[in-house]
This record gives sequence, C-alpha cells and structure tokens, in this order.
Amino acid sequence: MIPVLYTWWLLGAPVPVLEVDLRALPPLATATVADDPEPRSPLLSLPVCTLPPREVVRAFLRRAPGANSDRYREPEPLGLLALRSLVVELGNAAAARALGQARIAGYLLCRSEEWAPVIVALPNAADGRAPLLFRPGPARPLVVQAPHPFFEAGTLDEAEALFERLNARAMLVAGAHRCASTGRLACSGSTSVCDKRPGPFRASDAGHAPASTFQVLHEALSDLYPEAWSLSLHGMTGTGIIVSNGSSGQVGPDSPVALLAEALKVGYPDQPIATCNEYAGGEIETLLCGTTNAQGRYLNEVDDVCAELATRSTDRFLHLEQSVAARAHPEPLYQALDLVVPLR
Repeated sequence: MIPVLYTWWLLGAPVPVLEVDLRALPPLATATVADDPEPRSPLLSLPVCTLPPREVVRAFLRRAPGANSDRYREPEPLGLLALRSLVVELGNAAAARALGQARIAGYLLCRSEEWAPVIVALPNAADGRAPLLFRPGPARPLVVQAPHPFFEAGTLDEAEALFERLNARAMLVAGAHRCASTGRLACSGSTSVCDKRPGPFRASDAGHAPASTFQVLHEALSDLYPEAWSLSLHGMTGTGIIVSNGSSGQVGPDSPVALLAEALKVGYPDQPIATCNEYAGGEIETLLCGTTNAQGRYLNEVDDVCAELATRSTDRFLHLEQSVAARAHPEPLYQALDLVVPLR
C-alpha cells in the first residue's frame, strides 16, 4: 500500500493521509447505486475535512478564475469521464474506487463531520472546475446549483442554506466567473453580461457550457438519481421572482413550477411572482426563462444540449430568477421549497 497525500494548498491545513493501492487504477465505472448499502458506509474511511464544507468551498472559490482573467481551462475528456465515474462510486459508497476516479479527474475528496454525512469533492487546482458537495445515504431528491456565484450575489449563500436545511442530495457550484474565459461557445443563445452587447456565451459560463465539469457532474447526478430535481439559482436586476422549468410550455396546477410559484406568492406578498410556463391563475413571463440553460436542456431530454430548445418538460428542472430584494430575504424561498420538494 502506498500513502496518498492530499495537499490542501489553499487551506494551509494539516495534510490528511489515506492508504490506497495506486498500482492498479479502478476501471471507469458504469454501475448503478446499490439497492441496500451497508449501514456503515465505506465512505467513512475518507479523510476528514479540516474545515467545515462551507469554508472549504469558499476558500477554494477565492482563488477561482475571475472575470476576463483567461484562467479558465476547458477540462480534458478523460477527466470528464472519470468525474462521471466518481459520482457513481460515491453513490455506491465505494471509497477506494471513488478516490481512484477522483485522482484521474484531478479532484480531492474529504468527508465532513459537521454536516455529516457529506462528501466534499474539490478540484486540485483553481482552473475553473466545479466543486461538489454530495450527501450519501438518505437524502432529499434535490440537487442545488449555483452556476453564477461570482456574478449573481447571494446565490451561493442560498445554495449552501438549501443544501443543509433541506438535506439535499448534492450541491454544485461553478468554479469560475461566467466571464472568466475569452473563448466563446458555439451553442444557441446569447448574453450581454460579459461584453455589454449581445454575443455568444463564454466557455466558462457553467449554466451554458455542455463540456464543463459543472455540466458533467449535473448529468451524472441526474442519471444516478432519476427521481431528483435540480434547482438552478439565479439573480436578476428586475423585480420579483420568475420560475421556469426550462421550456416555454404550459403546465398543470400540480406541476413543480405552479406549486413553487404559488408558495412563493404567500412568502413574498409584496413581490411579483411570475412563471415562464402558463398555468391557471399564474402570471406569465417570457424573459429569463432558462431555455438556453444546458442543465435544463439535459433534464428535459433534448438530443443536443448545445443547440436545441426543449419542447417539453420532465418536471425535474427548476430555474429561478430572483431580484436583489428577494435574494436579500431568502427565508420565504427556503420555506416554499421545503413545502414543494418531495421528501424522497
């Protein structure tokens, strides 16, 4: 057995050690989650995080590529494939195999004793790759996402609070400013947030980049937990809150969009609550609907997440645009989601 040293360069903390056999790398897994995992998860053999998960992620993000820095690096295909397998091995509670896949993907793993049980998967370099918080075992079927934490203030705070309070399955955070890269995507849609005039999305824009670690982690979690919803948290300069399922189709009164919108009306009586999906009694909106969001397109089962708009919804994706005022007072949002998101 050869000791693997995890150098927590960004934290300046003591280096935990785990004994793993490096002479044989595990194969790239395609397994599914075990039906009856052992009560004592082998993931407990992972190194203990030297800081709480929130502090680990925030310390990492302080070194992330900033706007127009051109420090964003597009991930290699082998690393993305290993990242998919890492999610599978975490779901199977296979610590040694998860560590092997993490090493190929260039990620570090540790487990939290504060938000137990939570696994932190952190890139070994601040080059734009996305951190992941993963809750093994019983968890609410929800993946909370902050694709623009540097650009849309308060969304990282909301993601952390929702992950902890709702006992969510996972939390995904973009590892770079959405405008960090100078490279452009060839995907449909445009934005003016980086160049002050409409143009293609940047390659570092986690909400729209189909070959990013953020997207691959989203896809792997969505495939592994087919009952799970994904919540994409965003901020806007307008008033109120806009809810969407990533398509422009109509929905029923019992759909996630309608249920969340109605719950938000109770929590935010002074804020306009609109949806991009028409339903009886709802206020319709046609802007900021998340129809170019790569995560939403994937969950809505389009063939090409880069180029195609969703023509239908699977009711597994929620895109939330929030005003500055709403983000400053997120408690009603937490309560609304607690009512709407299934427990299992």
